[in-house]
Amino acid sequence: MKLITYYSYYGSMADPLDALHDQARSGVDAIICRIRLCADNVPVVYKDPSVAQICLREERVDELTYREIDALMQLGSRRILTLDRLFDGYCGDVPVILHFRGFHPEAEIIQRTALSPRFLFASDSVQQIRFVAEAYPGCGTVGFASHIPVAEEMIGAGARAVCLYGREITQYQKDRIPKESDRCGIWFDVNREPAGGIDSLMASVREFGGSGIAVSPEWIR
Repeated sequence: MKLITYYSYYGSMADPLDALHDQARSGVDAIICRIRLCADNVPVVYKDPSVAQICLREERVDELTYREIDALMQLGSRRILTLDRLFDGYCGDVPVILHFRGFHPEAEIIQRTALSPRFLFASDSVQQIRFVAEAYPGCGTVGFASHIPVAEEMIGAGARAVCLYGREITQYQKDRIPKESDRCGIWFDVNREPAGGIDSLMASVREFGGSGIAVSPEWIR
């Protein structure tokens, strides 16, 4: 059973890359970094579509430049992590899953992701999963799907794992969930802290045929 967490720069460290390395040492099997594109085409590590979590403004990340977002982050004594710095500076022992949201990454970004053992390529797009799986057969690809039929398409496109999100585990029809195989793992994204803790959650995932959970980092500290 894989324990996967989302990157969370919670401000206890002066450098976001240090925070990522700290998470990599927390006992997890992988870390998900959502990658979004700023208005000036700079890819940054940022989970939410808007900047509301760091200020009282509602602009989307893709409506602001990198410098504008970084200035907002600094108001809270934080800094934003660019994808380039992540590529150059990450040296942790667990893989980082780069989940590209809202844009199609350029060929150079895909190549840097595919050729490094430290990174896995992730997308909500079946087409992107298929392209990367065919162009770079050795690259680990992860699909994110909110519906079972899309998950099945991603498995057929060559995904090494599919993460189901958007609903409680028990809301799925057990017999419709794709079966885990040696070729593809089935993970569940869990957005509500389980009353019985991580162990209870893992037991539920096993019951539904899953092989991993993606959870908030606050639950495993």
